[in-house]
Amino acid sequence: MKTIFFGGTVFIGNGEILDNAIVEVDNERIVNVSFNKKNFPKKSKKIEITGCTLLPGFIDCHVHLCLDSSADIAKSLKFSK
Repeated sequence: MKTIFFGGTVFIGNGEILDNAIVEVDNERIVNVSFNKKNFPKKSKKIEITGCTLLPGFIDCHVHLCLDSSADIAKSLKFSK
């Protein structure tokens, strides 16, 4: 099923900014980015993002390599003296 995000601001990877944009996602993949489209597929899930900003394809690569996913992070840290 396609998911349509519409009405918000979209930052494109080349630095372009689209206002009132449309992002079409099909099977977890971005298939189209456009604007001013009003006819969405009838069986698509529609999500209005007016007032929001969407960064399609953005990958959050923020990690803490010193942590090991322990339940008690403080115990897993090794401090030098």
